[in-house]
Amino acid sequence: MPSRSTGSKREGLRYDLAPCVEWRCAQARAEVGGDGNKTAEAKLRLAIAQAHAKELENVKREGRLIEMAAVKGLVEEAFGDIRAGLISLASQVTTLTDDQRAQLDSAIDDLMGEISTKESSFETAAEESLERFELHA
Repeated sequence: MPSRSTGSKREGLRYDLAPCVEWRCAQARAEVGGDGNKTAEAKLRLAIAQAHAKELENVKREGRLIEMAAVKGLVEEAFGDIRAGLISLASQVTTLTDDQRAQLDSAIDDLMGEISTKESSFETAAEESLERFELHA
């Protein structure tokens, strides 16, 4: 273990935390074959990947994880229902003047644009999340 002399027999040696932790980590890596042993390093990476895959499988089986495709499908369905409701809204209100109908149509168009923006943002975030997952898997 790395240490330094205090200059006094009475005070003994000093152990600085950072070098000691680095030394212990290097020892631990050497014990599992992490220093220069490519086969052991590959086995360690494989074991970690297998443990990660098993953990994801367990979480999914327990219902705490759902597939991105399922979430995307639900969100797309919800956005579709909202669009359909907005489109049919103008025809459901029959007592509007032409000016009021034009204002309603304009408001619906604005909302449809916002919905498209939100849906696009969701799709982008979902794709980025999936890409990050694939990089770490």
